[in-house]
Amino acid sequence: MVTMTRKPRQVHGINKFHYSWFTTFLLAHETKARKLNLCCLGCRELVKLDYEKPTHIRGVIEFNGLYIPVIDPGILLLGRPSAFSNLSCILIVPHRWENQQYYTGVVIEDIDEIMEFASSEPDIEPLRDISVNIRFVLDMRKSPGAESWLYENYRMLEICRNENQHEQDYIAFRRRCSEKMLSI
Repeated sequence: MVTMTRKPRQVHGINKFHYSWFTTFLLAHETKARKLNLCCLGCRELVKLDYEKPTHIRGVIEFNGLYIPVIDPGILLLGRPSAFSNLSCILIVPHRWENQQYYTGVVIEDIDEIMEFASSEPDIEPLRDISVNIRFVLDMRKSPGAESWLYENYRMLEICRNENQHEQDYIAFRRRCSEKMLSI
C-alpha cells in the first residue's frame, strides 16, 4: 500500500513548486553491438510518500504494476539533492538480488545526459563532465556489489512503511480506548 500526498510543495524555500511528473527511461540490457539499450516509457508520476523515509529516496513510481523506489545518489555522494526542473527525468535501472529481478529509479537532472549516455559506447567515458547521478549509474554497471545496495532501498522502504503502519495502528488503538473510556 502506498499513501501519497497531492499538494504541491515548495523546495528549499524557493518560489518554485516541486515537479511530480517525469519522463522515464528504462535501462535495458546491452545489445550485441555493445550499445546501451534505453527505452522511453513516457511520463510517470513521482509519488511522494507521506511517511518518514531515508532522504536519498525521493519517492516511488509505478513500473510493471509495482511501486519502485526512486533514489537520488547526489544526496549520498554530494550531500545535496539533485535540482528538479522540466528537463529532469528518471532512469529505471534493472538489478538482481537472490535470483529475483528488481528495478530502481535514479533521478537525472538533465535529459540531455540521458541522450549522451545512450549514444556513447559502454566502455568509453562521455566526453563532457557528467553529473554524479549518471556517474553512479556508470559505476554501478561495473560493480557487482552495487546490486545489494540497490536492493537495500527496497528493505529500507518496507521498514519505514511498517513503522508508519504500526504508529497509525497505535494511534487508532489509543483513540478507541479513549472513546470507550468516555462512554463508560
